[in-house]
Amino acid sequence: MGTFSSLLRGRVEFESGCQQQQQQQQQQHHQQEKKKKKKKPPKVDVYNLHPTGWESDPEDEYHRLCTLDYCSGTIYCAYALFFKVDPGADKHRIVEVLKQGLEITLSQCRRLCGTLREDPDGGSGLCFHKRREDTVEFHVQWLDGSNKSHDDDGEDGAADQEDGGDEEYPSYADFERQHFSTRAFGPGLNLWCVPPMTPAEKPANRPENNPKAASFKASFIPGDGLVLMMMHHHLANDVNGWAGEMRQLAENCAAIWAASASDADAGAVAAAGGGGSSNNFGCVGDATSTAAATAAAPPELPPWDPACLDLSRVTVADPPADQLVDGPPRPSRHPEQRAASRLLFHIPRSKLFELKRLATPALATDGSSDSSSNGSGSGSNGGSDCWISSYDALNAYLWRVLVKHKARLHKPDPETLVEWVEAVDVRRRLCDASGKPMPARTQGNVIAVAIASRSTHVVPQFTIKEVVEDAPFSKLAWYIRQLTNSITPPAIDAMLSGIARVRNKLTLYAGSDVFPPTTLLVTDWRDADPYTADFGFGRPSGFRCPWDSVTGGLVVVYPSRPASKSPGGDDEGNEISLAVEKELVWDLLADPEWNRVFEFRGVEVEDE
Repeated sequence: MGTFSSLLRGRVEFESGCQQQQQQQQQQHHQQEKKKKKKKPPKVDVYNLHPTGWESDPEDEYHRLCTLDYCSGTIYCAYALFFKVDPGADKHRIVEVLKQGLEITLSQCRRLCGTLREDPDGGSGLCFHKRREDTVEFHVQWLDGSNKSHDDDGEDGAADQEDGGDEEYPSYADFERQHFSTRAFGPGLNLWCVPPMTPAEKPANRPENNPKAASFKASFIPGDGLVLMMMHHHLANDVNGWAGEMRQLAENCAAIWAASASDADAGAVAAAGGGGSSNNFGCVGDATSTAAATAAAPPELPPWDPACLDLSRVTVADPPADQLVDGPPRPSRHPEQRAASRLLFHIPRSKLFELKRLATPALATDGSSDSSSNGSGSGSNGGSDCWISSYDALNAYLWRVLVKHKARLHKPDPETLVEWVEAVDVRRRLCDASGKPMPARTQGNVIAVAIASRSTHVVPQFTIKEVVEDAPFSKLAWYIRQLTNSITPPAIDAMLSGIARVRNKLTLYAGSDVFPPTTLLVTDWRDADPYTADFGFGRPSGFRCPWDSVTGGLVVVYPSRPASKSPGGDDEGNEISLAVEKELVWDLLADPEWNRVFEFRGVEVEDE
């Protein structure tokens, strides 16, 4: 009865998600066809932002890619932050604060102002070229009908109301109900991104076409919501580099917001005392007053560490040209990969703690761990090798259950060695010559990849049979911990030297779908945690990277949403976005072993 209930629940939830997505697309298409002759495009204000102090910047700056940058894809990453705005909030003030915050942040995260091109020093290197006059686009979109800007006469807003207003655009409640998943954005991402910076691999992203590093778009949506989309070329930043920039932006905005509020309070006191008119932009909606107030009372900006731009620790100079080698042909999608669905799940905190308890190896009577009893070996750290994190336990469980289903579908030899791939942030693992660690907000792609088949000198690979059933659960978690720990400074240095010898380093990038379909590539986004970032006008209540397609094998572990703003309340844990073959969706949703731990939160996107 339990299995039948799980199957029925999973099928209903999945079909409901698919039907809801199809109905939403059909409704939007119908509305667009009905209104396309009289419905005007949404109001979009475009600002070309200079970094603060640009007038005194050098004529040219060349921010060269570090050695690790080349192992990322030529794609754009679009990170969406969702805010619930107070009903009476001054949205134009929010826009002005974002504009000024971005200008300051761009003066700090300087490679984001440039375009990708060949390094003028010659060789095979690339750089982000920032010219003094360069700007970064910031679009502000009014999808909630409040599109009367300071220079408008209000006719557009009136026409919107006559045509049904904002009914064709998703509201904050729509996003929240669908857990901020990709499908809530509607049939395409062009509405939410600055073209051509949608998250898809395309020729425009290639270095020879000189793509820009970044752009930003704020969309006010029905139901007092704000979606802030931050788009970055992946060669400019990994997710933790973006998170450092995002936190710097939040702190800059919060400082501007606080300064403008203080000036508004002072103005109100002066007006009450007969001191004349005030610049109370916090109440009357005059965005220009924010700039005036900031000029009158400069905000106390947070510090910025220039060392965040120093990538020398992860940069190795190319050897002479005659010593360079051609890289391997860029791998294509593995022929056994199948059409897949990207699904969103949640693991409650209590379940995560239980997994960690189960994955923590029992100690023998002599105090040693039994986790290496099957001969895989242990490291030289003694007892530290026995330590298992909740992240290790989560990955071990994902690995076991997903490979079980994938093996049933693809029918590999049970003795086949199974691949495991994990992206590891190395900022916390590296120090400079003085022993000082790299700053947490270091920009760029400062990640290394642990791959099971290339780490057999650390720990032997598992077979499919071992992953699915033979190996103790604690052994799987221990194995993942060993792979993570294998990303040491010497290992990173060896990796850097190997990359530097390759002539066309971009060929080294490999997406998760180039591996056999039993492979998982896990990327950990927990440290990005935007929910604690205070922008002054609010903290994000949702965070997603919307997908335009399904990349087989890729698993993203999201940070926990705030308990006060999440369906899980105090038991809210991490959310996991993962790809699974379409033939396996029903079985996974009906699997009691899976449902004991994970809660289904919907469909993100599906392959056709």
